[in-house]
Parts: sequence; C-alpha cells; structure tokens
Amino acid sequence: MSSVKGDASLSAADRKARRKRARARRAGKVGPADSAPLVGTSTPSTVSAVSSATSGMFSSEVGATAHGEQMNVGTIFWAAPEVLLRGSIAMTPASDAFSLGITLWELATRGTLYAGENALAVALEIVDGRRPDVAGTPASLVPLVPIMTRLWENSVELRLTLDEAEAELAGTYSNSAVVYPTTAAEPSGEITAVHCTLRNARVRLLRDPVETGRALRTFHTQLPELASDIGVSVLAWGLGWLTLGVHRSTQLTELLGRCQALNLPQDMAVTMLVTCGEVRVVSSTRGGNRELGGPVIDSMRSLWSDLFGLAHSGLEEAEERAYAATLLPSTPKSLAWEHTIAGGLFVAEREIVNELTQLDGVTARPLPWPVSDTTVFHVTVGDELTVVDTLAQRAAKPSPSAAALKASTSRHGEWLVPRSEIVGLVAQGGETWMGSYANAHRARWRDQEVVVKTLLRQDLGPEDVIRMAELSASALMSSSETAVGPLAVCLDKGQYAIIVPFYEGGTLDDVLLGTRRNVVFDAEAVAIVARLLASSLAKLHGSLGIAHGSLRPSNVALVFEGSRIREAHAIDFGMDGIKANMGTMTMIPSVAYMSPEALRGDTTNIRGDVFVMGTILFEMIARESAFSGSNALEVGFRISNGRRPEMTPSQIPSAAIRELIDRCWRADPHSRPSMAEVVEILARLDVTEFVSSKRNQVRSLGRAGGRK
Repeated sequence: MSSVKGDASLSAADRKARRKRARARRAGKVGPADSAPLVGTSTPSTVSAVSSATSGMFSSEVGATAHGEQMNVGTIFWAAPEVLLRGSIAMTPASDAFSLGITLWELATRGTLYAGENALAVALEIVDGRRPDVAGTPASLVPLVPIMTRLWENSVELRLTLDEAEAELAGTYSNSAVVYPTTAAEPSGEITAVHCTLRNARVRLLRDPVETGRALRTFHTQLPELASDIGVSVLAWGLGWLTLGVHRSTQLTELLGRCQALNLPQDMAVTMLVTCGEVRVVSSTRGGNRELGGPVIDSMRSLWSDLFGLAHSGLEEAEERAYAATLLPSTPKSLAWEHTIAGGLFVAEREIVNELTQLDGVTARPLPWPVSDTTVFHVTVGDELTVVDTLAQRAAKPSPSAAALKASTSRHGEWLVPRSEIVGLVAQGGETWMGSYANAHRARWRDQEVVVKTLLRQDLGPEDVIRMAELSASALMSSSETAVGPLAVCLDKGQYAIIVPFYEGGTLDDVLLGTRRNVVFDAEAVAIVARLLASSLAKLHGSLGIAHGSLRPSNVALVFEGSRIREAHAIDFGMDGIKANMGTMTMIPSVAYMSPEALRGDTTNIRGDVFVMGTILFEMIARESAFSGSNALEVGFRISNGRRPEMTPSQIPSAAIRELIDRCWRADPHSRPSMAEVVEILARLDVTEFVSSKRNQVRSLGRAGGRK
C-alpha cells in the first residue's frame, strides 16, 4: 500500500464496510510459505530464513489462525518480524496489529515505505528493529504516533492488541479533524468550502485604480499565505476572490482573524461564506475552461446571489453570465447592513456553527430571514457587531433599493464584461490579426464596431491580472475624444481581453505604408494629424500625468471625410505594462518608435513620447523612415547611442520643423520640450510649414522589428 485512496478517517459504519471489502480482497492475496526455520538473530541463518519466508510471499497460499480467521501478510514492508522469520506459522492477530501500525503511518504521512530500497535488505532491517520515520507526521496527526509505535513493537507481548488499538483510535477521532484525500488542482468528494471575496474591488478600480490595486495585492498575496500557514487549500481564484477548502472548523476563526488584520482601505473588507457538499472540477461549455462545480458550488452560488448578488463574485456561471450591471434580479440582503459591516464570516452549516460556538469568544447569530431556504449564521469573534445588531439599530432607516444600486454602479459595471461575452464576440468570425500582445478580432458589440484583443498569454498570475486591471482602469478614466482608451475589459481567467473601438479609416501607419488608397495626405493633412496628436498627448501628460508608452503610427487612428483626414486619435495608450507581461510571446516591438530611455526599460517617462513625436513628424513630412537598419538590434543601438538622421531641406523643407524635431530627439529627456510646448509651436506654424517635398506621395517605410 503506497498511497491512500479512501477517506483518511472512518466512522463505525465505514469501518464495517471496509472490513467486508478487506475480507473479499484477502481471497486473492498471497501469503508466505507455511514454514521457515526459526532463528533469533540476524546471522547468516537469518538471511536464509528471511529469504525463504519472503520468497513464499509470492506463492498462492493463505495462512489461517487457530480460530479460523484468515491472516493477510501482504508484502514484505507490512510483514511483522516474526512472519518474516517464520512464515505463515507466525501469522496471528499480533502480526496483523503490526501491519496496522505500518498502515497508520502511511495514512498519517502520505509517505512511501522505504522508497527505492532493496526489499530483502529492508526485511533484514525490520527484523533488527527498523521502522518508518515518524518525523514527517503532520502536527494534527501526532496523537497517532504513540499508537503506531506500540503497534509495531518487535516483541509480540509488548504490542497493542487490535482491540486496544481500536479503543485508542476511537479516542482520537473527531469530526473536526477529518481530512479528505484530494488535491487543490483536482478537488473531489465532500468538502467544506469557503468563498472569499474582496467585495466591490472591481467596481472600485474605476474610482481609484492605484489604491484598489494595492488592496488587491494585499488580498492575493497575504490571504493565500495565511491559508497555507494554517493548512487550508486554495482551490480556485480570480481577481478579487478565492475559493478555499478547510478541514477543521477552527481554521475558520483563524481565517476571520487574519482577514480582519489585513491592511485594507476602510471601505473594503473580506467577505466569507461557508457551505459543505460535494465538489468536482467541470469543463465550461463555452470557452473550454475548467472550473469548480458540483453541489457545493451550486449551493454557494445560490446563497451568495441571495445575500450579496453575483456581480464580480467569481460564482457567475460562465454560460449564463450577463453584464455586471444587470446581475441584480432582486435586492441583495446585504444592502441592509453592509454600510455598517463591510465584510464578515457567514456560515450555512449548523454543525459547523455548533462547533464554532464551543470556542471562546465566538458568537453566531442567525440572519432574521432564510437565505435560499437555508438558515445562514453571521459568526463573530469578541465584541464585534453582528448583522442582527446592525439591523436593530437601522430598523427605522431605509436601505437603498436594487434599482438605486444598479444606477450607482452601472457606469462602473459596464466596463467589465464576462468571459462568455468575449467568447461570443470572437465567435462572430470577423477579421482577425495578431498584434504585439494580443490576437485582434473585429466584432460588433453594443451597436458599434470594435476590436476585441484577447491576450496572447492567458496563464496569468494574480500580479499580472491586477496590473492589467490597474492599467485598463487608468486608461479608461483618462479617455477623451482624441485620446481614446479601452471601452471595456474582461478580467476572467481564460479570456483576458480588452475591447477598443474599430476605426474604419485605419491608422497613420496604413497611410505611411501606402496600404490605404485614395488618401489626400498633403500639408493640411499632416498639420491636422500633428496638432491633434500633440494635443491628445499633452492632455495625457498634463492633467493625468501619464505617458502613452507605446506611441507609433499604428497607434494613431484616423477619421476620414471622404479622402481627407479630419481627426487623429491616440489609441492603445497606457498598455505597455500589459505588453511587457506577454514575455517571449510578444513580437519584437517597433524599435524605431522608442526613445533612448524606453530602450533602457523606462516606458513611463512622458518625455519619451516627445522623442517619438519627433520621429512621427519626420516620417510624415520626409516620407521615409527616421531610423532604419538591418535588424531591430541595430536600430536600437543607433537610437540609444545618439545617432540621428541628417535633416536636409530636401527632406524637411521647414526650418522651424527641423528645429522642433531636433529638440524632440535630444538624448537628455529634460532637454526636450514638453508636449504642451510642442502643441504651442505647432499651433503657431502656418500650414505651409508642413509641406513635403514629395507632396502627396507615400512609399513603404523600411522599418525593422515589426509593427505592433
């Protein structure tokens, strides 16, 4: 027996059933030879005895006691010393007691007996007193150690009898100590599940992405650590939520105490709901993701919906998710108290409540109404305020309605779309292409044409997802008519994605490469693009204090009226941190549109946008690449080492624009003009200053390193 397949702890009925199964198995077990010479020490004759006896363990014989009970020897590692020496003649209830001691060691440690060792050599050492190392016994199972060691005594007279062992084992049994054999990756069987959320975190991101990001990092770093410290398993996670598996009710109060000690903003707290039942891992019918399922999750979902509402809980069914703003079919009961009690521990299992209330200082008060036909208790420690107390104090005060809550959160909720919606948008089958950090899919969403960008990497860790949430929220908050951020994002595992507007007119990149036909790209068009782009960037730099981070022609969207350019929008800004997380899956960025400091890793410096603005100005007027080379490394080396194109009047006719580009390209970021100054300079220039010697001609620009 090298692993445990059944429950680690058994009731009387379970033990009876197991004995019945064991008797059935014994009919097919093999036993030792009927006889072997008896010797008392590990002399050469001991070797012969053990060799003879153990070789018989692979025969077809089964020994029996004088009382007619069959005695199973099993294999060498479970055989008592006397059986190893004398064979089946030594099989007695005492030898079975020895085997029980070895089996208990396996159950307690989940270890493998004498792994990789020679069986005959081990048998000799067992006769001389060798036993498994009990040092690996978990602290919770240490009471089994003296029972094990007395069961495997060398002397038959000193061993516990089976009846004595049964009595001592019964004394150690407790429902609260039952540990079900399962794994966090593939949980199965009956469990006590705890769903923990940092409620309202996703909605709060749009109000304060920086502080909310810090709170999410605290939640996703410290809660799994403390769970591990107290022996609790993390079964599933998503942004702002965890599902845990606990083994003892006392772990719940430890979780509660440590969650309350987390350094979180005043209006944020961890909410926990406990229920029991069967769990299994299921495959979603949409998106192919594996997730927790079974009766325990169904019960948890129903209770959570009634208590708190399903929005952003991690419990929404993937196949039936709707927009977060519409997941309020009825008024969540928590609206009656959450203005006073932000989080807390709620238990839907009376047996667990009974165990918890036996602990010092623990109070459990039932909520005054059933929740999905179940009595749910609010569990507190010490003199904490309970929900019942809060309701009594607020009896005369009206609570906000579901409609009011929906109205207050609709704007925040609409920017978060569920996983199933991304799957549906991609399934529309629109045009697709690969960008620098995402697969792009053209689709129709909420009556407008959009591009759905599903990240190339979907196996993101908590830090990656939090960073994506922060950047997306910041970009959306910073969005304006000419600096256009994302419309929405999906932060659900397996379908991390960003939804952005689709521009029928394409981008400046298309114009410079000549892939868009019938475009009037004269001095007026260049002036429009330059002025609007600089103005958009100045707003990002000034009032918002953020850099675009990945400015290049492909991130300048154009709006046309016929064949003429009327507007230029800066898009895809603030996303560089997400691109960095794509690792080796990301295509080499367009090095020709990076500043020296960006090449050194600093993509957040707003003066880096000024450098690239100079590059774009040069290319719009000169109609040729500013920085080119045989490969991306060569281009990057030239930029970082101060190599700049020689601007001649034949390339850039305007002396004023040549001077502006030269200032933008200075190696020292602080020597460059601010974007606000660039706006002023461009506004003062006459349209004729933007004329190109190549007039309306465009040609393919030989750039190294890829487009996006």
